[in-house]
Amino acid sequence: MSGCEATALETNAEERARAGLKRGADTLDARGEADVLRRLNGGMFMVPRRLIAANAWLGHIPFAGWLVEVARPRILVELGVHRGASYFAFCQAVQESGVRAFCYGVDTWRGDKHAGEYGEDVYQDVVAYNARHYVDFSALLRCDFDEALAQFEDGTIDVLHIDGLHTYDAVRHDFLAWKRKLSPRGVVLFHDTVCRHLDFGVWRFWREISAEYPSFEFRHSYGLGVLLVGEEPASALAEIAACTEERRIHLDRLFAALGARIVALAEVAQREAEAAAAARRFEDAEEGRRLAQARCEALEASLQERTRRIAALQAEMAAAGEAASAASAAVAVAEREAALALVQERDAALAMCERALADVHRSHSWRITAPLRAASRWLRGLT
Repeated sequence: MSGCEATALETNAEERARAGLKRGADTLDARGEADVLRRLNGGMFMVPRRLIAANAWLGHIPFAGWLVEVARPRILVELGVHRGASYFAFCQAVQESGVRAFCYGVDTWRGDKHAGEYGEDVYQDVVAYNARHYVDFSALLRCDFDEALAQFEDGTIDVLHIDGLHTYDAVRHDFLAWKRKLSPRGVVLFHDTVCRHLDFGVWRFWREISAEYPSFEFRHSYGLGVLLVGEEPASALAEIAACTEERRIHLDRLFAALGARIVALAEVAQREAEAAAAARRFEDAEEGRRLAQARCEALEASLQERTRRIAALQAEMAAAGEAASAASAAVAVAEREAALALVQERDAALAMCERALADVHRSHSWRITAPLRAASRWLRGLT
């Protein structure tokens, strides 16, 4: 996504938020408008630094910012932190408002059947983020909710957010177990109060418990129930709990519009992250292509060099073959010449012998001794 597109989406989110504020204010009567406007604070417009896309709690972050400034908790506890979308929104609101509060996030970080199971990397990411931004007033407790009870004195928790396993029995157990830890100003938040799929049972418990205490509920973003358990709640919370249903609907619309802005910003951030990831993948692919091209060029050069060497060797072999053929021919000629010389030498020797023999036969002594040779032959014949 381009920077212009991201800016446009963010601007649209701002415009929707302002339009929602105007609609909410315009539909109130004079008294209701005065009550709401008197309770506005900067926390409602807080933009969370940690935006986790597709998180069901994003739409309630404006209320979290508003609540911290109104309730001014001394101790805030969240049961079920997961990736920290809501918890770090509370921490940011504490930090930006200057409220002297200490925050605790409790979770096993192993997941459950509703949140799903997840790896150690989720916990490590949450720990690292907390250490970078909120370590001065925020602590993460990695344990079961019941195990964390011993870490808090009774009557000390001003804001308790229950967002663990969402079955009826689990939510009921968490509330009853932690109820004694709430202060006289104690406020309890229940998320997913309108979610009825699978075995979610928060809606059922909320229907029961909201009849016993002053309360109000936001219907957007899967629902958020606000239960005033303490006897001394902040006056702004008490006023909302006591106002008419019509005014609560207008208030819900107000915070829903603000929440829609946060959701839109998260979508923008996600698309920007996806675009950046796609750009990195493209750069990696381009680098891979360049490396492959360079490798191909190197292989081509190597092939050409080998082809040249093969041609040179073939030429050398052809030259050697011609030389060998010439040498063989020379050897054959020499052998023939040597044989001819031997024949000629033999013929010359025979001719010489024949001449010598002829000379003997013609000699005087040969003629004189002829009778003697004849007698010798006659005597050999008698024997």
